[in-house]
Amino acid sequence: MRSTTTRNSIPLKCTPQAAYEFVTTPDNWVGTHPVTAEVIGDNTGQSAVVGASWIEVIVHEGEAPFKAEWTVTEAIPGARWVIVAYELRGPREHCEIVYTFDEADGGTEFTRVMTVHSPSVDRHGVYLKKVKEALEG
Repeated sequence: MRSTTTRNSIPLKCTPQAAYEFVTTPDNWVGTHPVTAEVIGDNTGQSAVVGASWIEVIVHEGEAPFKAEWTVTEAIPGARWVIVAYELRGPREHCEIVYTFDEADGGTEFTRVMTVHSPSVDRHGVYLKKVKEALEG
């Protein structure tokens, strides 16, 4: 199984609590996250707490839409929020997203770390092995 992690961070001119409340409200994903077409579930208009689940309809350009069921596994208001999709595109693909909200320069440093564990072929690793074979014989 291969894992891919992406990390993004940006300063916000608001309190960590305000950022937390916005990001942890699934309905706010529509219109802010470029691949979120729809959010389906109960209480998606408020900050999601540990154990809460909802469905995100994801549309990547040029691909068929798919649904991911997210579950909150950790929630520390104003500081940290962790969600998991145990079956992202299939039963063996797992995704975890960790959001952190740190006070910085009178505002918030907002960070998102997403890790996807996938059984799919690691094309990058295959490429590197082929380069090695070509250069080393």
